[in-house]
Amino acid sequence: MIIPESTFYLLVSTVALVATLGFVARLRQFSGTTRQYLLLAPFASGMLMIGYFAMANQLLVLHSPGGEPVPVSRFLMYLFTYPLVVASIGVLADASRRLTLAGMIALVGFVTGTLINWLAPVPFDSGGKLMVLASIASALYLLFLPYTQSAQAVTGARRLLFGKLRNLMALLMLMYLVVGLTSRQGLGLLGTFTGVYVGGYLDLLGHIGFGGILLRAPTAIRELAAEHPTPLDYFRDDGTHPPSADTPAGD
Repeated sequence: MIIPESTFYLLVSTVALVATLGFVARLRQFSGTTRQYLLLAPFASGMLMIGYFAMANQLLVLHSPGGEPVPVSRFLMYLFTYPLVVASIGVLADASRRLTLAGMIALVGFVTGTLINWLAPVPFDSGGKLMVLASIASALYLLFLPYTQSAQAVTGARRLLFGKLRNLMALLMLMYLVVGLTSRQGLGLLGTFTGVYVGGYLDLLGHIGFGGILLRAPTAIRELAAEHPTPLDYFRDDGTHPPSADTPAGD
């Protein structure tokens, strides 16, 4: 590798730290429920920072049957972040709670299946591959059919933000699939540096890209906050609550 693997992980963690501080500074311009929804931006980049810091220090590392390192902290980072990203996409589209939860479960299955594929010996790794493929198919179906149909009824700002996040999530899942199957822990088609570099780029795109897109759409978030007074309100909404009184400090 051009630079040591641990150094590259530390570099990504540092970039994530800077992004997190920038996101927190940006949040100072908002208040009330809008800020609560936007907290997901620094949360995502913060999870990236923690996950890569653990990888740089070789914490929570297991090994595949072929002896390749499998950083469990990366998968924990995904489990804490991407189901929430999909949940935010479902909420923006005003999809039903059942469909939104189904999307979150699909992402959990995607991450879990990849981990099984990397850690389980032959032929049990095939179960992980099937789980990954089923999860991707389910997630893409939800994103581009039920979610997209529901999004037609929301405001233009929310629909625009939904489209951006939907496309980002779909692109990420397909790219993660390719990288995961061809990495040194998978089929071994990618070299060490190539796999590490591409994986790091995708993680930066997924976590910091998501946060940046979210923070650049305050109008959509305000409209969402007016409909659901708290982020958890969506999952317990019975349709009887009044709109929230949310007064942001600025754009």
